[in-house]
Amino acid sequence: MKQDYTYKNIIRIAFPLFISFFGQNVVNITDTAFMGRVGEIELGAVGNGGLFYMLFILISMGFSNALQIIIGRRNGEGEFKTIGRLVQQGIYFCIPLATFLFFIIYFFSSDILATFVKSSEIHKTATSFLKIRSFGIFFAILNLVFVAFFVGIARTRILSVAAIVMTLVNVLLDYCFIFGKFGFPELGADGAAIASTIAEIANTIILFGYILLFIDRKQYELFKLVKLNLKRLNRILKLSYPMMIQNFLSFGSWFSFFSIIEHLGERELAISHIIRSIYMLIMMPVFSLSSTTNTLVSNLIGQNESGKVRRLIWKSTILGLFSNLAFGTVIWCVPELILSIFTNDTSLISDSTNSLFVISFSMFLFTIAFLQFTGINGSGNTIHSLIIETINISIYLVATYIAVEVLVAPLEIVWSTEFVYFSFLALMSFFYMKSDLWKGKKI
Repeated sequence: MKQDYTYKNIIRIAFPLFISFFGQNVVNITDTAFMGRVGEIELGAVGNGGLFYMLFILISMGFSNALQIIIGRRNGEGEFKTIGRLVQQGIYFCIPLATFLFFIIYFFSSDILATFVKSSEIHKTATSFLKIRSFGIFFAILNLVFVAFFVGIARTRILSVAAIVMTLVNVLLDYCFIFGKFGFPELGADGAAIASTIAEIANTIILFGYILLFIDRKQYELFKLVKLNLKRLNRILKLSYPMMIQNFLSFGSWFSFFSIIEHLGERELAISHIIRSIYMLIMMPVFSLSSTTNTLVSNLIGQNESGKVRRLIWKSTILGLFSNLAFGTVIWCVPELILSIFTNDTSLISDSTNSLFVISFSMFLFTIAFLQFTGINGSGNTIHSLIIETINISIYLVATYIAVEVLVAPLEIVWSTEFVYFSFLALMSFFYMKSDLWKGKKI
């Protein structure tokens, strides 16, 4: 199906995705907001546990993104029946993947966290949180396959509905299970894990139900029982494995970032998880634009219109910068109000303000860098994007280590290492896309 790349069409596809990404991330944001009212230990533990869990989700998201790119390419070529077969192969792969990740999280998260987490109290609470949270991995990964399908065919409105339902379920159950309201037991951090898992199940029910009721399954040959096609699956894996490694390295570096920050103290870790939640909220429009750009880049190449790709990327970038400006204006005017969503501790709010200002400015550079980088993935050149990401992560972690362990810098200076990472990512991605080496990739 032919897709144009006007601002209107980019927004049409990206806005429901923004709502979807917001819903997916509001699980962690809500957990942080509630834990900020329980205690700094619980806030740090659920923050680290949530990061650890998201690390495995993002590995799976590498496969989902590759599936989405291929579906977008086939959609552009008009090969609709192939799309359903791709979804089926994706499900075949994700079932054993989810099982494998479940065993790692449930049985080995305690040992892995012990390597990174200094505080015994944070380690104990985070381990308990993850044992419960691990059951949600099956539904989370299946949701990623559904998201790849809807984004690949550019029908994203249902993702908004599912995200809203998931958000409401999570907020309500967080309130019930964390604080013991309406007759429910008071479970603290464990309550947050139960609420988040049930919210993911609700998301699965909505997406699957929509496909059954409103999608022409015959057109796409969806859920038609087919044999495992190793050739087709191998094509997806060939494109996805660099993205899976890339996501692991990227988010793994952020997990390492927070582990290094813990060396400054439990309070600094608590502040950083508050900043992370706000950071992720500001990133949501850019993530939705990134996913949209991925699909439209692949779609344009499928239509033999590679010459329009760079203009598409810059249009997405401009939209992202306007989003940054809107969020930034709110942060600059009422920082205390934003921080009070996540904690009622006035001293914690005061100590968080400078780091909040730092990330509000780094977002502009992030938008430019990330959307240029997205163009590389959308073109199918995932090996090159992996190389670029690996180089930048190495620089980023060295800069963070020096700031914390050598300079013992204030927390806001440590957060300033984001500028180092995004500067190198922007330059390397821009020159790669300008070189036209990405053209002609077959997937």
